[in-house]
Amino acid sequence: MNIIYQYLFEKTLDRQQKKGRFNRLLFKIMNEFRSLIVRFNDPLVKFPIGDFELLLPLSHQLPFYLNNYPNYSYNLGRIARQVKEKYSDLKVIDIGANIGDSVAIMRQFASFPILCIEGDDNYFSILEKNADRVLDVSVEKAHVGDSSQITMSESQRNGGTARLVHSPNLQGVSIKTLPEILAKHSDFSSAKMIKIDTDGYDFAILKGAINYLADVKPIIFFEYAPYLSKQNDDGISILSQLREIGYKTLLVYDNLGNYMFSSDLDNSVFIEEINNYFLGGNGKRYCDMCVFPIEDNDLFQIIRDSEIPSISTREEVIKKLPPNFPTLNRTSNHATATNLTLG
Repeated sequence: MNIIYQYLFEKTLDRQQKKGRFNRLLFKIMNEFRSLIVRFNDPLVKFPIGDFELLLPLSHQLPFYLNNYPNYSYNLGRIARQVKEKYSDLKVIDIGANIGDSVAIMRQFASFPILCIEGDDNYFSILEKNADRVLDVSVEKAHVGDSSQITMSESQRNGGTARLVHSPNLQGVSIKTLPEILAKHSDFSSAKMIKIDTDGYDFAILKGAINYLADVKPIIFFEYAPYLSKQNDDGISILSQLREIGYKTLLVYDNLGNYMFSSDLDNSVFIEEINNYFLGGNGKRYCDMCVFPIEDNDLFQIIRDSEIPSISTREEVIKKLPPNFPTLNRTSNHATATNLTLG
């Protein structure tokens, strides 16, 4: 039966890539059949990411995202490679590791130890299987939040993601802070990079680890989705706290991993406007942010310069703008607007 599921999975992916009305119709039929199967059973299939063949549920949408957007989430790998260039002993913490797809992506760019933390029972069981295929990966089953507590919630899955949903009639779920988890994994206590993607708990996780972040100052890559936040934490306050403990700059990417722009955390106008933008849209708008402490400003500049178009390309764009265009500083190599860098 697994052979049949794998065949359906591969053929559905294949039809998604092909053009023409007939292929679109076939893809729709096969995708609907896939959806029907996962209502009753969600079998594991194999999917390659780089040099790794991952197991994932048939319902998982990641392969279809990558089919449409081949560079989806690869910004994480590009950033990790540059961090590794500066810190040869780099260790990374992946919170919300899901099935281990971020591990596979980062390992295409560089090799370093990774601690994967995942709270969902189903995804963690798959993560364990995939981690066995990759060297130097540790796993920990845990939900992470702003404090140690028991919450009346359940893990709700949808298309390859999972998040805790409050339900007073269910058995309590244990929540831990990142420092509590690191007490068990002391080898990662000085990790210089943290990735967080937890569908609404990212702000709470940062809040619960704020003293740890102040001490260690890792580069932090996280999902900025204020609409999904369930912990009464807003993005503005979290970014303000990071600024207060020594973080200086950030890079912003759209939800597909494309570079958008950069800014100083001192730029309160930009922070407010980007928060308001992603707060709207009924949860359909979100982005990834990567924040850097002051001592890694050199790393921020290197990554930023590698992500934006070339200087000559930007200058050609600037030359075509009206002479009185109000937001651009034409005397520098960078197009800036109150510290907001337009990439």
